[in-house]
Amino acid sequence: MGLGTRKLRITDYGLRIENPWLLGCFSSMLILLSGWLPMSEAEDVRLGAFKPFETLVDHPVKAELIAEHASIQPGGRTRIGILFTLEEGWHIYAQTPGDAGLPTKVVWSSLLPVLFGPLAWPQPQKFFDPGDIQTFGYVGVVLLASELTVPKDISGTISIHADVQWLACKNVCVPGSVSLDASLPVSNQSQTVSPYASFFTNFTSQDSSSGTSSKGSTTESVPENP
Repeated sequence: MGLGTRKLRITDYGLRIENPWLLGCFSSMLILLSGWLPMSEAEDVRLGAFKPFETLVDHPVKAELIAEHASIQPGGRTRIGILFTLEEGWHIYAQTPGDAGLPTKVVWSSLLPVLFGPLAWPQPQKFFDPGDIQTFGYVGVVLLASELTVPKDISGTISIHADVQWLACKNVCVPGSVSLDASLPVSNQSQTVSPYASFFTNFTSQDSSSGTSSKGSTTESVPENP
């Protein structure tokens, strides 16, 4: 569909945190201090068809940038999202994470004057992290999506960038982040659905939008504090 490049930042500390109060503080510190792991070379990838974690460090969460349609018409709308796939037993945190943890964060941007809508959050599950602290988040496969609207006078290809951060927990907590880039062709032909359209349909009935829409170079979907 489109081509793009990616950068990956990921840190696997493998530390067990028993104190409930320290869990949130230490998780925040890890994300602030984690460094970039440069890729050996830039790779062209198709929208939603890449494997973001091809590094020497394994991570229990994989993230993909996907789109509901294979192309978009001038003045048209579609939905884009980050599709998280978690290994069994792991969870990431919701917009309001609860007594500990960190909310998952998605920041959209583009060089073109497109409009990114607010991030839609599916209904979270309840967890009890070490120390019997109550948190809220997601397991398995989860999609965080936004509506993308393009101006009527646009043509060519739309570049889409996403900065994504999360905290994954099981018996230990592991922060992760990734920068994803992809492109979406603009076409006067009718918009056809992409192979990922079913993910958007399945999550539509249970999402709850949050944040504000913005027009310009960057839109940040920032979860509110609990």
